[in-house]
This record gives sequence, C-alpha cells and structure tokens, in this order.
Amino acid sequence: MTVTGTEFKRGLEGVIADQSSICLVDGVEGKLYYRGYSISDLVGCTFPEVTYLLLKGKLPNQKELSEITHKLREKRSIPRFIIDIIHSLPKSAHPMEVLQACVAALGTAHHDDEPLEEKIITLISQFPIICASYYRYKKGQAVVPSSQDESEGGHFLQILKDAQSDKEEARIMETCFILHMEHGFNASTFAARAIGSTLAPYHASISGAVGSLYGPLHGGANEGVLDIVKEIGSPENVSAWVKKALQEKRKITGMGHRVYKVKDPRAYILEDLLKSCAEKTGNTKNYEILKELEVTMKLEMEKRGKPIYPNVDFFSGALYNLLGIPRELFTPLFAIARVVGWSAHLVEMWQDNRLYRPKLLYQGTRDEKFIPLKNRRS
Repeated sequence: MTVTGTEFKRGLEGVIADQSSICLVDGVEGKLYYRGYSISDLVGCTFPEVTYLLLKGKLPNQKELSEITHKLREKRSIPRFIIDIIHSLPKSAHPMEVLQACVAALGTAHHDDEPLEEKIITLISQFPIICASYYRYKKGQAVVPSSQDESEGGHFLQILKDAQSDKEEARIMETCFILHMEHGFNASTFAARAIGSTLAPYHASISGAVGSLYGPLHGGANEGVLDIVKEIGSPENVSAWVKKALQEKRKITGMGHRVYKVKDPRAYILEDLLKSCAEKTGNTKNYEILKELEVTMKLEMEKRGKPIYPNVDFFSGALYNLLGIPRELFTPLFAIARVVGWSAHLVEMWQDNRLYRPKLLYQGTRDEKFIPLKNRRS
C-alpha cells in the first residue's frame, strides 16, 4: 500500500527515517558495530572507554580515558530531592516507572546554559544509583553510599548488595552494560530522537526513552525466558515442551529478532559468560536447559523452513540470576547501559536537527453530516 508515492509499512519496518554514524546492526551477517568497531572487540574495554567512543566518535587515548573515568565516578550521587521522591512512591511501583519519573525530575535541577556533556555524564552516573536505591527502599534497606573506586559494573553490584563486588562478577556486569549500550534505531532510541527533534530538553528526551524501554516488547524479554526455563524444568523435558509450544503457536521468548536473521552476536558473548558463571557456581541447570532449547528450536524451525535463533535476551536473564540480581531490575539494567546510546543519538541529531514528522495513513470517513447536540440520539 502506498500513500502519495510512499510505501506504508506497519511498525515502520525497514523504513529509513534518519541517518547516523553511531551504530550498525548487520542482521544478515549477525554483526554489531559501535562507530565501526565490532562488539566482539569492544567487550574487552571498560564502560568509560566505550562511553567515550559512542559520545565522541573515537576511541580515547589514555589521557582522555582517565578524564572521562574520573568524571563518571565523580558524578556518582543523586540530589536529596530524588531520594525524597523515591521514598514517596508506592513500593508496588515498577523500577522503570520510578526511573522515568526521577529522570524527568532531575531535569528541573539543570539550567539551560549548562553544557550538554555535563548533563549527559551526570545522568549516566545517576542511573544505577536510582535503580539500586529504589530497590533497596522497597526491601526496607538503607541507601548505600557510592564508591569512586569501583568500575561501573562493580559500583552497581556494590550499591545494590551493600557489599564489595567480586572482581569477576563486576567484569561480567561491565560486559553486559557494554553489550546493551547501543543498538541502532530501536524503539527507545527512536523515541528519544523523536522527542529530541522537537528541541525538548535532554532529560525529557531520555525520560521518554525510558518509558519506551519499559514496554514488554522492547525491554524485559529476559524475564519471560526465565519463566520458560522454570516451566520446562529440566533439559530432558525440552523436546516435548517445544513441540507442544509450537503446536499451540506460542511465542518463544528470547528467540528471533526483527533485524537479525542469524544468532544475535551479543547472544554468543552472553552464552560464554553464562557458561563460565554457571560452572563457577556449580549451578548449570538453567544453562543446560537453554542450550537444549536453542538446539531443539533450531531443528524444529528448520523443518518448517523458518529458522530462528537466540537474541540478546535468551541468555542474559539466567546470567543476571546467577549474579544475584532480582528480576524486576533486569530492564533497569538495560536502561543503565542504553542511556549512553540514547545520549549519543541526541548529541548527533542536535548537530543538524530536523523535526520528525512522518505521514499517517488515514482510514476514517470524510464529510460526515454534523448533527446539533439537541438532535443527537444514543
């Protein structure tokens, strides 16, 4: 279907809405690049290093890396009024709702003439504190003061658990953050850019992106994968479970992707991390179920001529579970990382901004006869 020469596609699938040099998602080859660098190389970097790359467009030298690392750690605090907001919200609220509210509120504390880079670095550093602080408040626990000695991965685990993080677990957490930092024109990035294209303030644009990520079709799929693993119970039950699920036409959470036609490159990395962590802890059951599920789904779907592969959510939930992270923080973890990508897109877009204004295919009526209120019947 076309509208004045423009092809109509539900969900904007395949529609080019803008251009960017930040990220390339190669769905055919199963490759992911940040600023031209393969994600398989970048996972060996630190959070500040990849943050600098996405925001500045190049890898930092030692001096530049030291500076951004210092800035990110220096900004690890949230204002008292944010703590008050957190403590005033219902404990039944989802952490993503709290995060969105706090991001919007933080915008009121920043002046228009404050450098954008200062706002970005500050907010990136505040995301994990907001998420951990609210979770601890829900559990009746005190807020843990931030440390400037920990890496970003270690810092989050420290303020969440109130304990010095294990170095290996801190590195795994840091790797997960890097894997989730950016992924092209996904729904939340598009939301940030759409809001930002109106020249709305930075915090308003990021708050909108958080709201988009909260949706279960975008963030949160890894929680559903854990539900499937629990339902299956053991590797021996996978085959029968898959056949029944396909017969019932159930959606297998964590399998398939709108862009990747092969296995998600991030899934390979997360799989290795999960295997390593599972073997270290001696808790390999979930890993074994997932691997059996991956193999079985591949075989069954190939029979149907519709091969399907794991996406980034397939292994991440089980990994977070082994790290002792509660399920309700899985999507906030995504946001803690993705705020870097959202910010990079806003910086890029505002260098040559144009208001987003796509067309809408109208399917209603025209020229309806107007009836005065007194003559209208129910």
